[in-house]
Amino acid sequence: MAIMPFTERIDFEFGRAYKHGNFECGDLGKYFTNKLDELNEKEKYCFFIGLLWKNGDDRVIDLECYPVEAKNNWQKNYELADFAYISGVWKIVSGWTCGDGKILFGREEENRRQTKSLEEFARSPLELGFINSLLNFKS
Repeated sequence: MAIMPFTERIDFEFGRAYKHGNFECGDLGKYFTNKLDELNEKEKYCFFIGLLWKNGDDRVIDLECYPVEAKNNWQKNYELADFAYISGVWKIVSGWTCGDGKILFGREEENRRQTKSLEEFARSPLELGFINSLLNFKS
């Protein structure tokens, strides 16, 4: 994958998605929610963080999912479910993302631990300029 900055973030009631590099899909929010609707057992999770990027010709969504019980016990160190949407299919994966994605997901987890509730976390996304500066990109 070419080294490219994060170019867009879209926030939802149930999560947020970050567009990375040359990922093209038209309406990012509509694309993300439509693909998320295709994820089996989506009701097991209360919050989703997505990274949308391209791997060759494939559009990829890396997804970290917080379990529904996190709503009532936000401070616990949860095991997150990892999914990837690759070539039109959702797959259960572990740790499969680009290096920039690992930094993004790690910073989101640091951010989560500084909040007292899911609601507070949902209202405090990372700014693109901050993420890109960590990766030495200009925003």
